[in-house]
This record gives sequence, C-alpha cells and structure tokens, in this order.
Amino acid sequence: MNDYLLQIQDLYTSFKVEGRHAQAVDGVSFSIEPGETLGVVGESGCGKSVTALSVMGLVPSPPGKVDSGKIIFNGEDLLKKSARDMRRLRGNQISMIFQEPMTSLNPVLRIGQQISESLVLHENLSRSEARQRSIELLDMVGISSPDRRIDEFPHQLSGGMKQRVMIAMALALKPKLLIADEPTTALDVTIQAQILELLGELQKQHGMSIILITHDLAVVAEVADRVVVMYSGKVVEQAETHELFKRPLHPYTEGLFNSLPQLGGRKDRLQAIEGDVPNPFNFPEGCRFHLRCPYIIDACKQELPPLVPIVDGHYSACSRIENEALPPAPQEIEVQKSESASSEGKEKSELLLEVKNLKTYFPIRKGVFSRIADWVRAVDDVSFEVHRGETLGVVGESGCGKTTVGRSILRLVEPNEGEIVYDDKNISRMGPEELRELRQKIQIIFQDPFGSLNPRMPIESLIAEGLEIHNVGDGASRRDRVVEIARQVGLEPDIHLHRYPHEFSGGQRQRVGIARALALNPDFIVCDEAVSALDVSIQAQIINLLKDLQAEHQFTYLFIAHDLSVIRHISDRVLVMYLGKVVEMGAVDEIFENPRHPYTKALLSAVPIPDPGRVKEREVLSGDVPSPINPPSGCRFHTRCPIAKDICSQQDPEPLEFEPGHRSWCLFE
Repeated sequence: MNDYLLQIQDLYTSFKVEGRHAQAVDGVSFSIEPGETLGVVGESGCGKSVTALSVMGLVPSPPGKVDSGKIIFNGEDLLKKSARDMRRLRGNQISMIFQEPMTSLNPVLRIGQQISESLVLHENLSRSEARQRSIELLDMVGISSPDRRIDEFPHQLSGGMKQRVMIAMALALKPKLLIADEPTTALDVTIQAQILELLGELQKQHGMSIILITHDLAVVAEVADRVVVMYSGKVVEQAETHELFKRPLHPYTEGLFNSLPQLGGRKDRLQAIEGDVPNPFNFPEGCRFHLRCPYIIDACKQELPPLVPIVDGHYSACSRIENEALPPAPQEIEVQKSESASSEGKEKSELLLEVKNLKTYFPIRKGVFSRIADWVRAVDDVSFEVHRGETLGVVGESGCGKTTVGRSILRLVEPNEGEIVYDDKNISRMGPEELRELRQKIQIIFQDPFGSLNPRMPIESLIAEGLEIHNVGDGASRRDRVVEIARQVGLEPDIHLHRYPHEFSGGQRQRVGIARALALNPDFIVCDEAVSALDVSIQAQIINLLKDLQAEHQFTYLFIAHDLSVIRHISDRVLVMYLGKVVEMGAVDEIFENPRHPYTKALLSAVPIPDPGRVKEREVLSGDVPSPINPPSGCRFHTRCPIAKDICSQQDPEPLEFEPGHRSWCLFE
C-alpha cells in the first residue's frame, strides 16, 4: 500500500433522482504510483468524472453520495475525513482541472483574484504576495504578459488561455496528485499540444502524479503510463499503455480503437460501436456491454464478469476470454484510399458554390452613441470553390474565421464585401424572399446541438419546423417526412419523436440536428464542428451517417472542424485558414502527405497519434492567434512562424501552385 500514492478500492457512488437510484460508479478499483500518469478512458456516462469527484470529496449531496469503498491517499482513507479536513487537502495535496474552464471560472472575478484565493487561504500569503505569486504562475503556464492578464476577466481570454489559468490554479500549491478531467477537450490541436507539453514539464519539475480523464485515445497513447478503461460505472480493462494498445482484450476497448479516424490514411467506413451506454437507472442483466458487443456468447447475458488478470498485469472483465482462447494481437490494417479520397473526378463535376473575395467584419462600438471604433476582421478576402457532391474540409485554430465563413454563406451574418454565388445565383445580392427560398437548399448543422434546439419543443416539432416555415406539404405528409428522416439518422420514431432535447445523449442530439438539416432535402450543408467533443464511438456513428447520406443523396458538405483526423477521413479537398485568410488549399491527400505552408505543417505535427511506440517530431506553436482587430502586417502567420524572415512582416504573400489545385500562400515554400 505504501508504494501507491492513491488507491481506490471497491468504490460505489450513486445518485437518487426523482425517487430512482442511479449507480454512477459501481465497484471501481485502481491505483496510481508517485510520479505516474494514469489515463482513464471511456464514453460519456461511464463514471470517469464521478470517480474523480468522489476522490476530491466534491460529489454533490444531495442527490449524490459515496455509498461505500475506500479512497486511500498517502495511507489515509479520504472517506473518513471531515469536510474541514478535505478542504485543507484540496488544492494543497490534491488538485483538479475541471472539464469546462468557462463554467469553472467565476465570470465576475478577475483572473488574479481567483488564483490568489487558494494562496491566501492555504499559505497565509498577503494580498500583494499572492498577486506576485499568481503572476509567476501565469508566466509558468505560458501566458504572455501575465502582469496584464492577471487583471482581466475570464471572458477576455481565449479557450486555451482559460485552460492554462485552470492549470495555474490547480498547481498553485504544488499538489502531489493532479486530476485532469478532459483538459484538452474541444481545444485546437496546437493548443492541445501546448497544454500536454506543459503538463509533462510541470510533472517532471514537481514529481506529481496525474490522473488524465479523457475520451481521446491518441492523447492517452502519448502521455499515459497505464490506462484504465471504464464502461457503465465499472472498470472493464486495465493495463500498461503499450500493452493495451498492442492487444486490447475487452471488446469495448477494441471498439474504441476501431472507431478512431486515422491521420495517416482513410478507410471507407469507421467501425463504430452501435448503440449507447446503458441507462444507470436500469442496467442490463449480465455483462453491461453485451447489447453492443460483436462477440457475445451465452455467458455474457447471464453473469457480470469480474475484472481478472489475464497476462502480465493486463486485467480484463470479459466472459469470452474466460471461456475461449486469448484473442490474437490485432494485425496492422492496410489502409487504402477509397474512391472518394481522390477529388479528381469531383473537380471536374459541376461547380455548385463559388466564394469570391469574401470579407466579413464585425463592428466594435464604443461611447455613449455607440460609434464604430474599430472592426474585428473575422474573414478577410477569402475565395474558394465547392463542386457538387464533394466535401470541402475547413481547418484552422479557433478565431481563424471558419465558422464565420459558413455563416456568411448562409447570410446568417452579413458579409461586408465579396460575392457568394450558389448554383449561378448571387446570394450576396438576394433580398429576404429570395434568400428564404434558397435556404431550403442550403442548411447548417450547428456545433452545439443542445444550444441550437428549443428545449420546450418535442423532437417531432423540431424536425418539422423547417417544413412548416417553408409551407411544405400538409400535416400528414410532414409527419411522414419526419418519420422518414428520423429513421434515416438512426432515431426510432415511436420512441424518440415525443421526447425533448434534454432526454437525449450528445450523439442523439447531434442526430436530431442532422435530421433538422435534412428535412427540406437540401443540396448543400454546412457542418460546423458537427462532431466536436463527441465520444469517439458516437463521432464514428455520425461520420458514417454523414458519408452514407452523401452517397445516397449526393449532398455537398462544407465541413468545419479542428480535428484533422476527422478532416482526413471525410474530406475530398481541404481549406486551411489562419486569422481570416486562406493559407493553403488542395486535395486532401496532397495537404496531408505534402503540406507546403508552415502553419499546415505545424497543425499536422501537433496531432497526437494513437500509437505509444511511435515517436513523433512536433512543432509546437508558441502563443495564441493574434487579435483579428489588429492583425499583423504582411503575412499574418509571421509572428508565430518558425521560418519567418524580415520580409514576411512587410509583404503579403501571393499564392504558389505546386500540383493542380494545391496552392500555398507563403514566401518561402
């Protein structure tokens, strides 16, 4: 026991909601050694975060409570400590980086006040001493101008900077154990690389242990020493990272691996895990994964298999392994390019959308009369084409203008200059009636499915809303169309159409968002981060669904994402944006196999790879994207570019063409 910093033994944590009992954590046991990084993976609803909150003593009571078990930290059972003792321990010995920094930071307090709070409370520092220490912490986590940032509010910081502030708060008292709950979820790959590198450096400096909770298996492969796989409140597999990735023994772990899109090549179809995590109010009999398992045997339906050692410290909870021979190590799959991987045929197809010199600025108003003091140059002279039936992927960091391009095409935001020509019609010059008619053919899937769905409307009404607005059909035909679309996106009409958005999982809500976009039978769909922050299994289901619908209906997609593995899998051509401008464009295989612009190379090098044995050279970009209010002169990337020269700050580069359709805006490539 003394060899471990933390031991969790038979932990049970439950919630009581409206008289019903939900077992969120069901007999979980694992440990972590001093200086070790332990990855905890699994889909949403598997109990990862509740386990962490149980360790921290932060399970909300009511409705939740830790029913039984032991949490041994430094030889003492945390479950036997008083609330006062736990307050002294939190931050001092154990700290946590919470999943969503914007909701974890107090919006009405300055950054410095929030960091200083624990320093004053635990170390009895004066306000001035705590402020100076806070500045040092911000500098340590890589925030530029910390003496200025310390007086800013959370809304004034980017997502990556807010996450760094959370890390600074968690490390303020140099804890022995850091619990990082999805610290890189939905962050750009460049910011993610910076955060992971920072955590690694700080771990070496302070010798702390890290529990990394995530659904990103590639991140786990790069940073974790051991991995715990959780499903439906239980640990189903546990092993050293190299061993787990070499030979996953549980079908659920194997399914997670198969769901991952690969950066190095593309398959026609991802092997998604069908279905959802069981409802914790009503677990199935037997193995909780058997309803989704491709290897089910009779024993799976009858008994809940225990977690037992299989080989060399590799534990698995699977009846198949106990009743059959050990499955062989998976062979490396030869990834072949699908027919859709080549955009040659689609470049010759009919031109559907042409964007010319698009500029979309947002005014900054100040003073009593709200006069325009400046402009946010969100999209600044962007041009591209999309052909019928193809998928154009748009990538770049947050703040580069990707979403604004998509919304400008639909005129959800008004462009300042440029032309948007769709099917030989100039959208930028259309009046309200023409635009209303056109929107039957152009739809959008929003990034946040929950925020884009009216919580007071049932799913049937939400899907039918577009049909009613555009006066398509009568009541009976609309109902038939809603049922048809629901089935197409994998929803059960008899079960799901009468429910409300809050009753669905994230993947199901995204399916509702897709159904809304498909209801009017459009030709062109803007997918704005349609799979961001989804579990890999749900992400695979949505990607397969989008590709199936495209094959069936010849949809054209503008697919906006920051996950380059997803872009590689789904796109025919790629547009790379930086600070409102296009810096590179071309066929997907050209961009990924032969990138020309330094920014594209940096994005690709920052992508984690789900292979613990592979050492990858990484070009970690320093700092954040400059402000679009006052962008740098010349090449906008020169302030972060590893090959920049003096001329880069003076001259705006012209495009260079390398292969047909492959262009890069760089003076030295």
